[in-house]
Amino acid sequence: MASRSYSPHGAAGALDRATPLVCSARLEEEEVHMKAAQEMHASRLEGGLHRRAGVASLSGSVLAGLLTAIAAGPSHADTAPARVMPPLKCDRVYRPVIATDAAGNRIYGSITVNARIVGGQAEQVDFVAGRPELLQAVKEALLQYSCTNFPMPRVETAVFEFAAPGAMRDRPASAAKGNPLTAMTTVMAPPIPSTVPQGQIADHNAMIRALYPLRTDALLDAEALAGQPYKPFRIVRDVQPSIIAVHMNHVGRWKVKLTYIVNADGSASDFIVDSEAPPAFHGTSISAMRRSTYAPATYGDRAVPTIIERTFDYTIEDDDPAPPAKKASAR
Repeated sequence: MASRSYSPHGAAGALDRATPLVCSARLEEEEVHMKAAQEMHASRLEGGLHRRAGVASLSGSVLAGLLTAIAAGPSHADTAPARVMPPLKCDRVYRPVIATDAAGNRIYGSITVNARIVGGQAEQVDFVAGRPELLQAVKEALLQYSCTNFPMPRVETAVFEFAAPGAMRDRPASAAKGNPLTAMTTVMAPPIPSTVPQGQIADHNAMIRALYPLRTDALLDAEALAGQPYKPFRIVRDVQPSIIAVHMNHVGRWKVKLTYIVNADGSASDFIVDSEAPPAFHGTSISAMRRSTYAPATYGDRAVPTIIERTFDYTIEDDDPAPPAKKASAR
């Protein structure tokens, strides 16, 4: 076999003739293996590039999505709903004393303030708009308020109206005894129609603004309540104030008028005292009304607040043998 001739001499030609064939076959075989290896390497390289490109593309997509989300901000579904603060109910509400100028003339008008409430008390009162001359009177009144103690401080914006004498007294006819939203000097609400005209709601709102600037939650929406059947509040359990020992130090006849709100939840709050009687009579009257129970007024199936006024007459005689048994009369 020529392919097995290794003679370096005489056989050289045979070897020389056989070498190209062997080399060619080996080269072809090597080329096939090389080509296969190159193709495999190229395939692996291409796959790696695709994978890296895919990762880069995915990373780019994720980054683009994150940037878009950041730019768009939180979605509506993830946004926490705004907290609705509960109403600021107060045990005692004080009317500001009407301020006077240097000449002794009374100052009328309005003032808007921000009151910071901490622990149920007004800690700070800041002027916002209106007549700055009224700020001191408003501040002195607000600092006496005793309100619901919330865990966090809150700031309430209030508008105080200082009207000329008789402005509140000369209310429209609907704001007098016949107004089912304002039971004046009566134990029970007077007879009322089944539907309350919007004008009476306007009177109610005017009195809320005038007497309770911090209770904007007690304002009624006339349009939303229009046409709804109305049922007045009623006193379910009427607790009458009693004569106590401390009253016996104040002989005479005393009158205490309370203005307060029967809230939509049936509680009584925001007492305004109009009286020249000693403070002991004020506290007894307020305590009795707070311990009374009420069914709130309603429009359709919605309970609404009502402004109430009640007057209590106390008679303390010097020779009263049994003071604890005596009762104050209410009307």
